Amino acid sequence: MTARRREAFGQRTDAPTSVSELLDHLRATKTFARFQGLLRGDPAASASHVGGCVGSLLQLFLAAAASEKGTPPLLLLLPLDQDARAAVRDLRILGAPPPMLLRAGDEEALDRVRSLSAAGAKAPWLVVASASVALDPLPSKSELGDRRFVFTVGGVCDDESLQRQLGEAGFVRTAVVGAAGQFAVRGDLIDVFDHAAKLPLRIELFDGRVEGLRRFDPASQISVEVMKTAEVSLFDPAAVPAGGDLAGHLRPGTVVLVREPLRFEQSTGVHLGLLDESLRAAARLRSERLRAFREIPISRVR
Repeated sequence: MTARRREAFGQRTDAPTSVSELLDHLRATKTFARFQGLLRGDPAASASHVGGCVGSLLQLFLAAAASEKGTPPLLLLLPLDQDARAAVRDLRILGAPPPMLLRAGDEEALDRVRSLSAAGAKAPWLVVASASVALDPLPSKSELGDRRFVFTVGGVCDDESLQRQLGEAGFVRTAVVGAAGQFAVRGDLIDVFDHAAKLPLRIELFDGRVEGLRRFDPASQISVEVMKTAEVSLFDPAAVPAGGDLAGHLRPGTVVLVREPLRFEQSTGVHLGLLDESLRAAARLRSERLRAFREIPISRVR
C-alpha cells in the first residue's frame, strides 16, 4: 500500500474485516474530514473540487458520508446511464441508504414517475442521474402531487366520482387489472393500477367508506400488503409537462457532484445533438437551472 493510501485510512496496520469497519476507518481519516467539509461548504475547506477519484472510491466516501450529521442532500451526475446504475450498485454493496436512481430513456419513463412519486413522501439523501436525465423533461412536483387521491381506512370515498376521474385521466376500465393505467370495479371492490405504483391497489368499500386497502399481485390477484393509508396518482407518464425538470425536484441546499466533468460535458453535447433543434433551447435551460445549486467537480486526475 502506498503512503498516500495509508494516509487515507489513517495509517492503520490492522485491515478492516467488514464493510462497516472499512467505513468507520474512513470516517476517522483527515481525507474524509476534508471531503465532508467540502460537502458542507465549510469556510475552512480550501478545495473547490475532488480529484483522484478512481473506480468506486467516490461511492465509498459517499457511503461513509450518508450517516454523518451535517451531510447536505446530494445530486450525483454521471456521464452515462450505465455509470449511474453502476454507482447505485456500488452504494448498495457498501450498505448505504437507498438513493433515488433516475434511469434514462423513454422506456424508463414509468420508473422515473414511480421514483419521483415516492420521493414526494420522503426526500432521498442522494439522487443519481445521467447527463441525459439532466436535460430531459420530467413530471413536475405539482403535476405529481395535485392529481392524487389519498385513501385512509375508515375515510369517506365517493366511488362514482373516483371512477369518473379515473376515466377522465385516461385509465381504462377492465374486467381484471393487469397493467398500469387500468382499473376494475366488482361490487364494493375497486382495483386501481396507477403509473406511480409497482403493484395495484384494491380498495374495499362499505356504505361509502373505505373498509380496507391492499396491494396485490396482478398475476395471481392475491394480496401481498395490507395498508392503512394509500395513494393513487392520476399522472400519465406519456404526457410529461414541458416545465418539469430535475432541478425542480431537488431540495434547497442540495450539492451537485459532477463525476468526470469532461466526459459529462461530452455526453451532454451528444444528447443535445440528438434532439430536434426546437427542443434544444429548453434542454439547455433545464441544464442551466441546475447551475443554481453549489457544484463540486469530481475527477480522476488530482
